[in-house]
Amino acid sequence: MAANGTGGNGDMAAFPQEDGDHTEPERLDSLRTFGEVVRAFRKRAGLTQESLAPKVRYSPETVASIEQGRRFPPRDFVESAEEVLDAFGTVKGAARHLTRRPGLANWFHQWAQLETEAINLYTYECRLIPGLLQTEAYARTLFVNQLPLLSDDQIEAQWAARAERQRLLRERPGTTFGFILEEHLFMRQTGGPEVTAHTDETPRTGTRPVRGVSLGAAAGRQPVARASSSATSRFGATVR
Repeated sequence: MAANGTGGNGDMAAFPQEDGDHTEPERLDSLRTFGEVVRAFRKRAGLTQESLAPKVRYSPETVASIEQGRRFPPRDFVESAEEVLDAFGTVKGAARHLTRRPGLANWFHQWAQLETEAINLYTYECRLIPGLLQTEAYARTLFVNQLPLLSDDQIEAQWAARAERQRLLRERPGTTFGFILEEHLFMRQTGGPEVTAHTDETPRTGTRPVRGVSLGAAAGRQPVARASSSATSRFGATVR
């Protein structure tokens, strides 16, 4: 089910950029409740997290994160868990109340969910290093300087959510990630020389297919030359 996604036309109304200034506190209750539901039915079925993982086609670490309320469950996890655990519709019912993710603003929820389901994910960025590639120091620099100012708890929640998203680069063997970044993102030295010195390092992704291109500041004609954009494809269709 191969599919290809490319950068959009710069109109990101559907999927605004992840580092905007509309952050709000997020509730953990629905995630924790969903995790407890999965845990209860898993134990009822006599399964451990390790034995459930291959049945739902996710790693034991992902199952544990979902049960602990630290990770938003992908749609296919919900479907598989409902079937494998014979949960009488309870898992699906609990999933319908999952509308928030800790550390993510409301407008970013849909894109973050699509990231977890994508076959291909391509990003062009001219403003900031994409969240999936940000080092902790770079991300914290953005959070600390964001307006309106964030509380310490909000900063920690935002970094925890971003670090959780970055696990996609290590845990999604079937997803291809592509990044096209403008050279001035590295020349700007956001956070100072020490922070910037590490922003051009490729994340440790094991054998995962990650491709990156840096567009020179004086490159002339460029394949993408408008606003920041992202696209993801899943199940044979491209979503922008």
